[in-house]
Amino acid sequence: MANGGGFGFLRASKAHRAGDAIARAESIITVLQLEEIDLTAPEALVQGARKALESRNFTNALAAARAAERIALKLEGQHSAYAKAVAALRARMEEIERFGIPVDAMVATLERTEARIKVGVWEDGIEIPDYESARVIAEEAEREGKDLVEKAAMASNAVFMAELAIEALVTVPGPKDRDVFEKGGADALESALEGATRRLALRDYDQAGRVARDIEARANRLRAEFIEATEALAATSAILGDLRGKGVATGRLGSQLAITRDVLHRGVIDPAAGMARRIFEDARSLEEGHTKVTAGIAGATNRYSALVREGHLSATADRAILDARRASRDGRYPEAQKHVEDAEAAISRAESEREALAKSLKDHRHRVTVPEHATHFLPEAKEILGRAEKAFNEGDYSGSSEDLVLATLLMGSVAPKPRKTEN
Repeated sequence: MANGGGFGFLRASKAHRAGDAIARAESIITVLQLEEIDLTAPEALVQGARKALESRNFTNALAAARAAERIALKLEGQHSAYAKAVAALRARMEEIERFGIPVDAMVATLERTEARIKVGVWEDGIEIPDYESARVIAEEAEREGKDLVEKAAMASNAVFMAELAIEALVTVPGPKDRDVFEKGGADALESALEGATRRLALRDYDQAGRVARDIEARANRLRAEFIEATEALAATSAILGDLRGKGVATGRLGSQLAITRDVLHRGVIDPAAGMARRIFEDARSLEEGHTKVTAGIAGATNRYSALVREGHLSATADRAILDARRASRDGRYPEAQKHVEDAEAAISRAESEREALAKSLKDHRHRVTVPEHATHFLPEAKEILGRAEKAFNEGDYSGSSEDLVLATLLMGSVAPKPRKTEN
């Protein structure tokens, strides 16, 4: 009795567990039926579990019910991931269509995912829908679509930025005839941009983007060069105007300035910008040369005038100053500067000679006043030294120098008396 009762309880317990498992599997399937999930496999397993329960094969009934639950939950997860991938792919297709790109390949991909689901896959000896492989296919197509959109967006943006750069170039302030300037400065860029636009239409995004970015860079560079050249020409014009006001001949640079401005306003920007820079440098060099030479001539003239007022004349300095003035009037500033340097050297020599002579006169005056130098030639030496000082004060450095030599000879015979030494 006891054994019979225990066996009956065990069978009842197994039947209860199998019934509960079947009920739980049916509940899950009922909920999942609200979604678009192919539940054929778990439904078949539940039916098999019920048949096994009816035939009192509780072990098989429990195993089938649990397999149905497990597969149903797995299909739910895989289907959810697949549905998410398909939604992302469809959203990407809409984005691609906005760029005017055909989505035939993606439509074919969706058809391929559906076919892959129907082919199915075996799970523990049971064929179930292959949502996993279909998800992988959809995600790969979405990634490719994303790359395509990014390339298309970058290329389209590059073309747009190139258009803006060209527009900024042709509307830059300054050109006299806007149509002529646009034709010369932007025709080549606009033709190249048309080529980039054609490549964009052909979905050659990489090349379209490269061409457009190059056009943008060229347009921006030309605009910057035009502005720089315009400023350089304005600065050059101001320099030349100031020089003309000072009497400096600027004819060559003035004509070059007019030609460069005309070329620049015709849109031939690259060479015109180079010419503008060179003319500005030439004008600045002319200004610097004129300023330096003018100051040099003035300085040398003032120094030489001081010497002349003292009676000292220098043929070398005089001639160098005249040559410097003549070269300056002709615009030959390097040559004029060389003459200024020659004049300054001659003046410096004269000034040094004057200083040396003054020092020598001072030394000799001291010697003739020292008692130890007394000699019968001393009166004559004093007289000649006085004559030398007078000639020096009158600017007659040559006469002063000759008298100083004579006084030196007379004083050379003077020997100081020997001093007594104490023992």
